Amino acid sequence: MKNITLIAFALFLFQLTLSAQFVTFKYTTITAEGAYSPKHVLAVWIEDGKGNFIKSLKVMGVDRKKYLYTWNAKSAKNEVDAVSGATLTSHTPASVSWDCRDVNQKFVADGKYTLAIEYTDQHKQGPVYRAGFTKGTKPFSLKFPDQEYFKNMVLDFSLKPKSEAPVQKNTEKISDHLGEMITVPEGNFIMGNDNGSWEERPQHLVYLPTYQIGKYEATRGEYRKFIEAGGYNDPQYWSADGWVWKEGNVIVYAGMYGDVSYTVRKNTETKRNAPEHWEVEQEWIGHEYGHPRFVQTDKHPVVGVTYYEAEAYCKWAGGRLPTEAEYEKAARWTGSHSNLYPYGDTWDPEKSNNPEDHNPAGGGFEVNQSAPVGSYPAGASPYGCMDMAGNAYEWCADFAKSYPGSSKPFDYTGKYHVVKGGCWDDPEISCAFRSWYLPRCSGGVGPGDSDIIGFRIAK
Repeated sequence: MKNITLIAFALFLFQLTLSAQFVTFKYTTITAEGAYSPKHVLAVWIEDGKGNFIKSLKVMGVDRKKYLYTWNAKSAKNEVDAVSGATLTSHTPASVSWDCRDVNQKFVADGKYTLAIEYTDQHKQGPVYRAGFTKGTKPFSLKFPDQEYFKNMVLDFSLKPKSEAPVQKNTEKISDHLGEMITVPEGNFIMGNDNGSWEERPQHLVYLPTYQIGKYEATRGEYRKFIEAGGYNDPQYWSADGWVWKEGNVIVYAGMYGDVSYTVRKNTETKRNAPEHWEVEQEWIGHEYGHPRFVQTDKHPVVGVTYYEAEAYCKWAGGRLPTEAEYEKAARWTGSHSNLYPYGDTWDPEKSNNPEDHNPAGGGFEVNQSAPVGSYPAGASPYGCMDMAGNAYEWCADFAKSYPGSSKPFDYTGKYHVVKGGCWDDPEISCAFRSWYLPRCSGGVGPGDSDIIGFRIAK
């Protein structure tokens, strides 16, 4: 029995060593405003020493991936674990990461491997570059010579994730529209929760380049500036689908995970000019905790916003919505550990605006109402972000998709967007929590209950 235990422990250590191996590849694509520019379709993948496909790392170009001829042939269109999205619109530096697993989530052996990158926006073969390296027991960094279409290529192999400590509360006001932003440095973090609900599993390592995210949820005062500046009625800030919704009269209500109902907005003779629940005085239903009337101030988060309304504001302000990974890292990563909640691993109802907050902080907030942003400083994330486990759920840029190795795989690309964080209406929501809503939905299941979703900006 003792020998069996020792063998099991040795195997565990061996797997732990393998799982810690990590490859990061940074690159910049370049063209001279000719072929393959500016909106290019791109794929990055791993091959073994014999040229066999191992795993896709990034596939960009939602409806145009058929023009990635080399990737299609090599991968059989397998992108289940890849970062994906629309066509890229610029040639800024980018990166991908590989956790040294194959498409079956098994760790690969040490040896020779190749990282391949392909991109095109033409209806023909685009350039492909392959960077070879040997995975072993020693960390290293390789810099590859610039090519006609690729430059600044660096590959790093490490035996464990970078131990990246959060920067000191690096808060800066970028502009009046962006508000206070916190810089989250590049590096790996652990995303997901093996002890959470099925859609949060499995936890996995994710690499993110440096980015900035709002310290606070977007407020009503900030959103009012967008409306008063004419942005709400200016199609240049809206997606095509968003503008169609904005000019229409249908209100979409949806429970979590896609349950949907519809109604027609009042005053259909006038166009939409603000989100739902924009009136200052509100009375929200919630989970049978009573429904006191209260007054929203300019410091309260803007809620009842659809994905389209949040997206338009971010474009007007000079930013964008955060990805799910960006939101989660900013909410929980300490530099070596992913907290279950922003402030630690033990639920404390007094550190966020939620229905179990019986001794409210700040201005004495009652149940079934939002609170001014930043009212619970003790609930700040390791990076100093506020209200990431309460007050308002928040839109993320990603479509909902299962994590690599999920026991219940799903992919709602093109349909449902991810929503993260907690809200005033739900207790004990962890940082790993994830739900999804239609972009036309502002949350809730009917009138008086669509007031739970807001957003924060990223850059």
